[in-house]
Amino acid sequence: MHTGSLISADNHLNTQWLPRDLWQSRLPADLRERGPRVVETDEGSFWHWEGARRRRSADGSSHEKVALDEYAGFPLEPGVLPPSQPQVMLTHLDRAGVESAVFYGDTRKWAVRDPVLRIAMVRSFNDFSLELTASAPDRLLYLPTLPTRDPEACLPECRRLLRLGVRAVEFPVFDLAEPPSSPVWEPIWQEAAAHGVVLCSHTGHPAGTSMPTPQGGSLYAHHATSPFRAAAPIADMVFSGVFERHPSLHWVMAECRIGWLPFLISWMDRQVEIRQPDDSVSLSMKPSEYVRQNICFTFENDVVGARLLGCEWSLLQDIVMWGMDYPHPQQMWPDPWEKINPMLADLDPAVRHQVLYGRAASLFGLGRSSVMASSAA
Repeated sequence: MHTGSLISADNHLNTQWLPRDLWQSRLPADLRERGPRVVETDEGSFWHWEGARRRRSADGSSHEKVALDEYAGFPLEPGVLPPSQPQVMLTHLDRAGVESAVFYGDTRKWAVRDPVLRIAMVRSFNDFSLELTASAPDRLLYLPTLPTRDPEACLPECRRLLRLGVRAVEFPVFDLAEPPSSPVWEPIWQEAAAHGVVLCSHTGHPAGTSMPTPQGGSLYAHHATSPFRAAAPIADMVFSGVFERHPSLHWVMAECRIGWLPFLISWMDRQVEIRQPDDSVSLSMKPSEYVRQNICFTFENDVVGARLLGCEWSLLQDIVMWGMDYPHPQQMWPDPWEKINPMLADLDPAVRHQVLYGRAASLFGLGRSSVMASSAA
C-alpha cells in the first residue's frame, strides 16, 4: 500500500547504460581514437578507451544478459537503456510510484591516464547529463561531475556548468587532488554557495580502485565497510571550516546509510571538548550544528537508521533523504513501499514526508513543489 509521495535522492547512470555514440559524437576529433567506444568481443560488448577494455556496455550484443542481471528479471527490449533514456526512465519511476529522482554517474570511477582526454570525457558526459535533465526538469536530475583530480580544470568546468544553469553537481571527494582544507577548493565553495548549487558526493573509493574477487570473504568485507568510508570526508569538511566560511553551502553525501551517523556526529562534538584547540581553524559552532545546517545524507533500506529516525537527539530527522539506489543490486525498485512501509511505520508522518519527499524537493527543486513555485513566480 502506498502511503505518500516519493523522491529518490540516490540513483545511478553507470557507464554500461550510456549510448555507444556518446563520446564518439562529442569528443574533439583528435581525441576520438583514444576516447570511449563500444567494442564487440566474444565475451560481449565492452567500453574501451586508451586502448584498453574498461567496462561492460548494455548497448550491444550482450545487452539482454546485462539487462536481466541488473533489472531483477525484468526483460528489456534490445537498445533500451533505461537510465539514459528519459521517457523509459519516467515509466520506471511511475512503476515504483516515485515522482522524481537524482542520478549519479560513475565518471568518478574512470581510470584515464591522459588528463586532456579525462577532462574532455567529463565535459562530454556533463553535457549529456544536462540534456537528460532538460527533458523533464521537475522529475529528473542527472548530476554533472566536477573533475576533482584536476584542480586547475575543476573551477573552469564549475563556472561553465553554472552558466548553463545547474542546480547541483557531483563533487567526488574520494578523488580530491588536495584535501578539503586546501585553498585550491575555496573558489568552488564560493561559487556553489553564491549560486545556490548543491555539491553532491557519493560514498565509494578513488578512481581506478579494483573490486575484490569474491573469495575469502573480501567482497563481502568491501561492501560491508563501504558506508564508513564517508566518515573521513564528513569530518574533514566540518573541521576544516568549509561551512564556517560558507554557511549557505549545501553538501550531500549519498548512499552512506544513516544508522551509524549519530555516533560519528556525537564523537565529532566530543573532539572539541577533549582535544587541544586547533588555532589554524576557528569554528563558532559545534560540529553537529554544521552537520544539521549544511549536510544531508541518503539511505535506502536501513532498519537501524529508521529506528533512530524516531529519536530527535539523533539529528537524523533534520539531515537525511531516502534513495532507491536504482538500478543497483540493492535497489528498492520496482516496489519501494514494500520495504518503506514496515521500515518507517512508526515514524511521525511529518518527519516521514520530509525524509521521503520534502527535503529532496526543497534542496534540489524537484517534484510538485518546484512546479507550483515556478507557477507562482
